[in-house]
Formats: sequence, structure tokens, C-alpha cells
Amino acid sequence: MASITVTRGRAFADGLRIYSVLVDDTRIGTLRQGEAFRCDVGAGRHEVRLAVDWCGSPTIVVDVGTADVHLVCAPHPSLPWFAAAMLFRPNRWIDLRVADRPPVP
Repeated sequence: MASITVTRGRAFADGLRIYSVLVDDTRIGTLRQGEAFRCDVGAGRHEVRLAVDWCGSPTIVVDVGTADVHLVCAPHPSLPWFAAAMLFRPNRWIDLRVADRPPVP
């Protein structure tokens, strides 16, 4: 069985907030600053999204085969006006993307 791992770095924005990890529209766990969350999934296509309050990340579609999928997240770096971003671009509050390389254990 393969897995999906989401790693969250450290940032001032959202430093004390806990992100919810959703896979295929089901909340499967939480992610704090500086943590990594791992879940086992079956092979196939899965939708991954992070949420905090009414904001979150875009949905990332990953194809899971025999290899693990590694994602990284952080508060979106190009959103300097936090209140406006939460109101007008709530699904862009968190930057979620496929990692360039697997996280270091």
C-alpha cells in the first residue's frame, strides 16, 4: 500500500493554527506547524486538500501507484493582505504542492 505525506514548514502566518488534512473529501487528520502527516491510501487517483476555518488550499489530484506521494504546504507566500485574501481567495490561503523531493525523516 502506498502513502501520501504532507509536510508543513514553519511560518509566522498561521503559526498557531492547525490545518485539517482532507483526502477524497474526508477529514483524515490534522497538521501543525513543523509536522508531517502520513496516511496510507490505495492505488489510484486521490484528491488532497488542506483546510483551516473557511480557508484552505486548492485541491491537488495525485495518482498513487506503488510509490509514495510527498506534498509540502505553507501559508501562501504572495498574499500580504491577510484579511482580503481570506475574503476573496479563501481556497488560495494555503500553498499545497508536490514536493521536489521526499522529506528528510
